Amino acid sequence: MSTLIKDSLESKLAVHATCGELASAVADVIIQRLGGATLADEVSDAERLLSASELAQRLSVSSTTVHKMTKAGKLPVRKVGDSPRYLWSEVLAATGSGGK
Repeated sequence: MSTLIKDSLESKLAVHATCGELASAVADVIIQRLGGATLADEVSDAERLLSASELAQRLSVSSTTVHKMTKAGKLPVRKVGDSPRYLWSEVLAATGSGGK
């Protein structure tokens, strides 16, 4: 961690007592150091990991269908902990779909 960020965090920590305030303070420092950009701004929509329900919405199918397609090997899947996650760009490539 850079000294500048560490110093900023330490000064924020000294002022804020509750967890909610602490989380907000940390987020403020990180966003400030990123020049106002958030992590979500840095990740394109095609590269964001989607849950099964988010993918189902994009494909206009049920979550059950997504799970069946995954089990049949028709959808590329990644695991985050025990949860399946899908990269939209990989799903488009695997399904030959142009997307919505």
